[in-house]
Amino acid sequence: MDTLPGPSFSKEIEIALLCSGITIKDQDLERVKYLCTQRIDWSFLKGLIVQNRVYVIVYHNLKPFKEILPEGFLSELKELAISTGTRNFMFAVFLQRLVADFTRQGIFILPFKGPVLAEYIYKDIIFRPFSDLDVLVDKSDAVAAFDLLKNRGLTPQFKLSPSQFKKYINDEDHFSFCEPQKKITVELHWDMAGLYLSKPLTVSGLKEHITSGTLSNASIPCLSSEALLLYLCVHGAKHGWEHLEQICCVTEVLNQTRTWTGKNNKAILGLAMQEHAFSGLMPGR
Repeated sequence: MDTLPGPSFSKEIEIALLCSGITIKDQDLERVKYLCTQRIDWSFLKGLIVQNRVYVIVYHNLKPFKEILPEGFLSELKELAISTGTRNFMFAVFLQRLVADFTRQGIFILPFKGPVLAEYIYKDIIFRPFSDLDVLVDKSDAVAAFDLLKNRGLTPQFKLSPSQFKKYINDEDHFSFCEPQKKITVELHWDMAGLYLSKPLTVSGLKEHITSGTLSNASIPCLSSEALLLYLCVHGAKHGWEHLEQICCVTEVLNQTRTWTGKNNKAILGLAMQEHAFSGLMPGR
């Protein structure tokens, strides 16, 4: 049987792949340095890393080569990185206050994705762009959580009476709110799987996989590495792995722990994608 050829990428795509991880091998750094001296479509590269949501980490990894990079290219990435970091910090502060509000009302809340994922992956919330806050509550607490967010001044995605919302939670997996002044979207979930698995991913089902993490030096509940890996693969499959950042997150979780042994088709797909398509190119592989 003939061996299938390995992946072949343009110089711009190769730079994006090599620079999208936390650590880069010495030989890969040399490769990036060489590629940056070649004829590169910098406008295409910028659009590529922005579209794939890896522009902040790519900017961080390209800074050592600033002497050989177009000044305009790096300065544009710097502006994007500063803007993203500022917004991420605002989201993180809002989330910490939200968790405190829920705790005072006796409602358990599990933040996932957003700044919590950024802190877990990069140990710094500035490196991962995100546009909303995702939180999980037990289905039995969904009505109380709905009322708390409304009373806090957040605008629901559409108007529902308490009785209507009780019916809604039996057919759907989440409901969105918007903080009108800061324009922060909060997605209230009671099933993390988004109705894409035969069994839901709920607070009660994840009880043994909830641990304590940190967000800006404050303690906050979070998923274990194994549960996070499963969720990231489910989420990536749900969205067709549309962004490189989704695969990078899977790779970084794997780099930090190799103890996960669960079985799930979507998880296997995610692992296969990052292992085959990016073997030898993804940093840390």
